[in-house]
Amino acid sequence: MTTEKQRANLQPFKRGQSGNPGGRPKKRPITDRYHEGLEAPLEENIRIALSLPEGATNGDAVAKAQIRAAIKGKTYAARELREATEGKSTQRLEIVGEEGGAIKVDIAESLARIREFYGLANPGPAAPASKPDGVVSVPEALDRGQESPQDRGKK
Repeated sequence: MTTEKQRANLQPFKRGQSGNPGGRPKKRPITDRYHEGLEAPLEENIRIALSLPEGATNGDAVAKAQIRAAIKGKTYAARELREATEGKSTQRLEIVGEEGGAIKVDIAESLARIREFYGLANPGPAAPASKPDGVVSVPEALDRGQESPQDRGKK
């Protein structure tokens, strides 16, 4: 038998709420110390040597040093600057089937393998699927990953 309190806990969340209103704890001790260190005032002799204005911080010095290293051709520094300003570059990946053609997927075989993996009973042969209204077949050129003529140049 459930109590009134237990039943109240089973109610869905109210609109705009989550089950964790405070969110994930914000404990990041190392990162917090980095922020403090970067925002700390820069030592005067370093500020003068780097030609930075009064009130410059350690973060200003680090940024200037990274920029100087990138200008000198240091690729690690250039990469760091790019990733900090534009984000990491995406990796392009093309997946193709046999001989560069389309990838063919046999749904019935895939479902049978999934059922076998999870130890589920096979319901038997499925009835042949009829094409539902509104379903359009994909032209062969699109199936091979080629753009249609009207889509070219729209990216």
